[in-house]
Amino acid sequence: MTPKQTDYTNAATTQALKDNGAFFAFGNKQFDEQKAPDTKYTQMHHGMICPTANVTALNTALTDIHTSAIAQDLAENGTTAIIHRELANYEVGYTGDITDTVQALAAYGITRDQVAAYYQANQDKFHD
Repeated sequence: MTPKQTDYTNAATTQALKDNGAFFAFGNKQFDEQKAPDTKYTQMHHGMICPTANVTALNTALTDIHTSAIAQDLAENGTTAIIHRELANYEVGYTGDITDTVQALAAYGITRDQVAAYYQANQDKFHD
């Protein structure tokens, strides 16, 4: 199976969080257990907390990781395999709707027309 983009980002993302003092907390207890004294924090997204002084650096690192992962994914797997993987991931065989796949692949520069053409030519691979 073609690796997912997260396969290219997990280690680097973990390191970026560590380097910037960021962590995940889903309540005061978790926050209190992980916070550093005398540090102001910013709640970012999905429960991520980061020292306010490091928010810009963390956002830059995460953006760079995402961009790098896309480039690596495209280089190692190619557009066709990625389209196939994401169509399967979004279960187009059940829904017949490519919209979620198109949105997921927008950052890759893969167009709706490319996804639609691949799906139309390979529908049998997605239906049992």
